[in-house]
Amino acid sequence: MKSKSKVVFFVILLFQVASGAQNAPPLPTFERLTVRGSCTALAGGLYRLEYLVTNPAENTVGLWTVELSLGGEFETLSDPYGPPGWSWTKWSRQYNPDPVDSPEKPSFSWNITDSQIGMHPGDLIPPMGFSISAPPSIREVWIKPWLDPWFEAYFEATGEDEFPGSVALERSYIRKIPTLAPLPVPPGTFEHWDVFLSDVAKAGELGWVSDAGLLAGIRE
Repeated sequence: MKSKSKVVFFVILLFQVASGAQNAPPLPTFERLTVRGSCTALAGGLYRLEYLVTNPAENTVGLWTVELSLGGEFETLSDPYGPPGWSWTKWSRQYNPDPVDSPEKPSFSWNITDSQIGMHPGDLIPPMGFSISAPPSIREVWIKPWLDPWFEAYFEATGEDEFPGSVALERSYIRKIPTLAPLPVPPGTFEHWDVFLSDVAKAGELGWVSDAGLLAGIRE
């Protein structure tokens, strides 16, 4: 369990002792998610970025939101798709929520709106993606769980009508996973080279590239 979750768990214990709520459900489990990103070159200088998200069956809560920072406005973003019953939204730079709640804008998000797909751990989640005029680089995708069922179980078990520290609890369950994302600078520029070197180093750290000689040669 991550340190933030431990702090939130301690807050829950204190609240339970103070209120006598001994039957509160255990904290949700939302770990070991994976995101497999892929890139396909298309005609006309476009690229299709696609993502497969896996929420292991051992977890106790489902998905709610998958959001990716784009690094730029990208008017060329087109043909978005996702699981049936999910919606998707491109967020502009003008939309500026608390930065601890979502990735840097502009961003693109997929949300469960009218579907059971993804709401249960272990669900087989169809791919999501879009086409864009930028080749890939490495950035984080932020994934939030569907915590409403846990809160409902908590209220029913404790007889309370509110949960202290609910915002902190929700934030502690945001998972940030490295994946492919649009290159945030013009291809072929000095800035592109800097991003490329940074991505190579990150790919080595993540184990995406395991050939030490290749990594060293690229850095040189």
